Amino acid sequence: MAVHSWLSLHNLTTDANFRAWGSAISSAFATLGLVKTADTGQINWTTVVRVNNVIGYEIWRYPDSSVFFKIEYGLSTNGSGARIWLTVGQGSNGSGTITGTQSTRAICVGGNGTQTADDTITTLSWMCFKDNFLGLSLNRQTTNLSIGFFCIAPTTNNSGAVNSIGVTVYKASGSNRASLHVQALNFQTGVALPVNTNGAYCLIPQGSVLGSPDNNTQASSLTNGDFQCYAHWTAMPRVYPVMQMCSVLNSEVPIGSVFQTTIVGSQPRSYMALDDVCPGTFQNTTLNYLSSRCAMLWE
Repeated sequence: MAVHSWLSLHNLTTDANFRAWGSAISSAFATLGLVKTADTGQINWTTVVRVNNVIGYEIWRYPDSSVFFKIEYGLSTNGSGARIWLTVGQGSNGSGTITGTQSTRAICVGGNGTQTADDTITTLSWMCFKDNFLGLSLNRQTTNLSIGFFCIAPTTNNSGAVNSIGVTVYKASGSNRASLHVQALNFQTGVALPVNTNGAYCLIPQGSVLGSPDNNTQASSLTNGDFQCYAHWTAMPRVYPVMQMCSVLNSEVPIGSVFQTTIVGSQPRSYMALDDVCPGTFQNTTLNYLSSRCAMLWE
């Protein structure tokens, strides 16, 4: 399996804690086979010192060099909570700049940085790198919210095999971790479509927003005792299903559950239900995440 999980402390109020937290993320990338580039000026986890905002960066690439990404590690403006900025593209210039068709640089980990009781205990993180899909859910709290999430989902053909058309980048919103921002990168045409800030990537029929007068609450998806999975979609601008992500109802699939379903093609794949930082419908409301959640490829 190309998955990795680890425990780490989210209390980053000392240099030692920050180094341990960030180096664990970096080590996870290496463990799953990603390649750190030779770009100059990358963060040194032995000597780095805490400052507010961006502290340092790393650039990683896929083994086949089809995708490069820059991950910037830092702290909130008040210096108490983690932040990570992500930029995805096709290459780097050797000194820390992503090149080619690239995503909009944005926060994918962290909000205002307010410390909670969870920051005094070790919390669980999940990472998967499989068939050029990379997904990270970081430091899940007891409130069922992780401090952040991102994934890079490549396009596939009708059988589910990865092709070279492009990737879709999911990022948890820095200001509201219960919403996702999505951006499609078409590597063939060199076009980065605008960032979708409304979470419009999945349709759950009849709606799934609790208490909404405009949508009936989908209280159950069960058919012959089996729960249903809802496909995600991307546009390059041609519309493709996202094979590596799906949505499920919170009431039917607990956080951390691993299940099999067939989103694309005929081969069942394994997925893990994520926490409530990953809402699962096309709607973007404060109630959205209460009734559905995303699941990512986990194998």
